[in-house]
Amino acid sequence: MITTKQGNRVDNWLWIIIGSLTVYGLWTGAAAQSDNSHAVKQPLQNTSDFVSLNQSIADAIPTDVRFIDAWARAEGADEKCFNPLNTTLDYGINTSINSVNVRCYADDQTGLEATIKTINQDNFSEVVTELRKNDAEGFVRALGSSEWGTDANTVQTLLAAEHSNNISVAPISSQTSPRAYSNPVTVCRYNIEAALNANNGALRNVTINSGQLFSFNESMGDISNIDYDSCGGSIPGIGWCNLAAGYAKVAGDLGLTPLFQDHGIGDIGQGPEYSVMIWNDGSDNGDLKFTNTLNRPVHLWAEDDGVNVVIKGEIE
Repeated sequence: MITTKQGNRVDNWLWIIIGSLTVYGLWTGAAAQSDNSHAVKQPLQNTSDFVSLNQSIADAIPTDVRFIDAWARAEGADEKCFNPLNTTLDYGINTSINSVNVRCYADDQTGLEATIKTINQDNFSEVVTELRKNDAEGFVRALGSSEWGTDANTVQTLLAAEHSNNISVAPISSQTSPRAYSNPVTVCRYNIEAALNANNGALRNVTINSGQLFSFNESMGDISNIDYDSCGGSIPGIGWCNLAAGYAKVAGDLGLTPLFQDHGIGDIGQGPEYSVMIWNDGSDNGDLKFTNTLNRPVHLWAEDDGVNVVIKGEIE
C-alpha cells in the first residue's frame, strides 16, 4: 500500500513487470479469465495512486488489476513506501514503520517482489486461487478469512460500487468471524512453551464466553508446577510478559479492554500500548485480565510452528 506518487515512478514500467515475473516464474500472458458471473472486466473508477505497481502485482498473480486496486485502497497505505498492500515481509532494503512491522521499501521493484513473495505463502493460497479465478465474491471471502488483516467489508464495498460492471458481492459480515493476530513471540522459547503447556495447555486454546473474565495467570495455574528458566537472565520466567502481550494485543484488536500493569520498558513485541508485566505471585499486580463484554464468545489460541508462537483470536 505504500508507494510514490505517479510522477516519481520508475520510467521503465515494462522492465519492472517482466523482471519480477521472470524471477517468480509467474508470467502467463494476460490475466486469467473466468466464466464466473462475478468476474471483473474494466478498471476501477477512482483507483489508488499505485497505478503501475498495482498492475505489476495483478500481472504477476495473474488477476484483474481491479482486485488489487480495491485491496490497496482498503489498506490505505503511505504513498512513499512502495507497499500498496502493507506487507510486513522483511525483504530487501526496508524499514518498519509501525508496531505491526509494515514495511517501507526502497523502490517499486523491492515492493513488488516483497508483495508477491508474501501473497505466495501457503497461508494465502485461497486468496490467490480466487484472484486467479477473477471471482470477486470468492476473493472477498478468502481475504476476510485470511491472516492478512485487510477489512474485507471495505474491499467488498469498493468492488460492489462498480454497478456499471454488474459486480455482485454479498456482504461478508455474517459469513466471516472477525479475527485478530499477534506479532510472533520469540523471547525465551523454553519459557513460552512451558507457559503454553502449563495447566493442561489452558493457554493454547481459550474460549471466553460473554461476560466471562480471562486471567493470564489463572490460566497458567500454580507456577510451582511449571518447569521454567531464567534463559540466561536474572529473572525466572522471562518471556511470559511477551507472551501475555500477544494475548493483550489480540483482545484489544477484537474490541476488548485488556487490564494490566505497564512493564515500563516500552514495546515488548506487540506495540508499546501492550507492554504487559506478568509477575505470577498470586496478586493482581502482575496479571493480564480482560472481560468479554461482547454478546458472542471470544476464542483465543496459540499457533506454534516450532520457532515462533503467534496468538490468534476470533469472535465466534
